[in-house]
Amino acid sequence: VAVSGCRTMAYIASLTSACSLEERELYHSFINRAESVGQNKPSQDGAILRGRFAAPCPRLFSRLFWHGVFNELLARGLRTSLGVGLCASRISHAARMTAAFWSLINTAGLATLDRGPRPEIADAATIRRLLAVTVRGLTEKRRDAALALALLWHDHFDDAHQLCQAHEGHADCDYVHALLHRREGDFANAKYWFGEVGAHPLDLPLAQAAQALGRADLLDHGRWRPAAMVDACALALRGDQVACSSLMQLQAVEFHALGEHLVAR
Repeated sequence: VAVSGCRTMAYIASLTSACSLEERELYHSFINRAESVGQNKPSQDGAILRGRFAAPCPRLFSRLFWHGVFNELLARGLRTSLGVGLCASRISHAARMTAAFWSLINTAGLATLDRGPRPEIADAATIRRLLAVTVRGLTEKRRDAALALALLWHDHFDDAHQLCQAHEGHADCDYVHALLHRREGDFANAKYWFGEVGAHPLDLPLAQAAQALGRADLLDHGRWRPAAMVDACALALRGDQVACSSLMQLQAVEFHALGEHLVAR
């Protein structure tokens, strides 16, 4: 599949964008049932789900292939482009976890650079219910960071903020905290929390994504600069629609890469 690694997260997001929340929840149950019978080889997931479980929901059936696509992309080198050092035996698990996470919470459109809210978002209780199985087994801090990220993607700022504040000092929770303040327009606070995060595994994939999207101005000698992204968002929100579009794509990569970092390791 000819998709650049640094654009992969945004590409994957588009594949399920037209599925309703009900369909995503049904898809998640299919994934669990497929795993329960041991039929979860990376290149076969799509075919297995089509053959065994897809009949009740024809509309969802047409989009189930994306799970297999994600696995194949990961197996062909996505893990290298994202800077994730997974051994071969863990690739399928990482892809399944990430696929389940985003198939459930993805929305028809990308998250905006500001507070929103947007149409077709789920309420906070639904998000928690949909992700209950996916985040089971994670440490408390990783679980809450993943939930906060999902809630923030759906424009639930207060709920996400509460989870982040409960774990101040944890790099991933602080990262979501910084994203939250950047989207709500509290740019100085966003820079503060990015400073608290320091170096993070997302720095490499975001630097690659910025290069691919023509935003080398967000880099310093090839290194990702979160503070520059904050400044760029602040400037774009003054009325630069072209800049908003590219920054929303970059933000989507940021959310997806952080989601993978949280649930797939």
